[in-house]
Amino acid sequence: MREETEKSNESIREKNMKSLEENIKKVEIKRMKKIIDEALENMNVSVEEWVEDVKESRSMR
Repeated sequence: MREETEKSNESIREKNMKSLEENIKKVEIKRMKKIIDEALENMNVSVEEWVEDVKESRSMR
């Protein structure tokens, strides 16, 4: 019974850690998107133009 309880606790801990990591990633992505949107706005460039420029830059390599 003790082993089952320990396994259950480990499983719960693993799920909690995975959930926490996923939430941290979501927050980081949201923060980065905000920073990128602000930068593009200050540069007077649309997201579509920026994406196209990046694609062109990559194709030149």
